Amino acid sequence: MSFPGLGIQPPTPSLAIMLSDAQQYIFRSPTAAIFPGIGIAVICLAFNLFGDALRDALDPTKTSRKKP
Repeated sequence: MSFPGLGIQPPTPSLAIMLSDAQQYIFRSPTAAIFPGIGIAVICLAFNLFGDALRDALDPTKTSRKKP
C-alpha cells in the first residue's frame, strides 16, 4: 500500500516507495523502476509458490496412490 501513499512513510525504505519515486526518472534511468518492479514480482511469485506447496503438503483430501 506504499505505492498509492497509504503505507510506510518515505524515510523508511520499501520497494513500493522506490518504484513510486522512480516514476519521475523512468525515461532517464529505467533501471530505477525495473529493479524494484522485478523485486515485487519475485516476492509475489515466491509467496504464491510457497502457498501452493503448503496447500499440497497439508491437503487432507489428497490421495497418495501411485499409478503403476
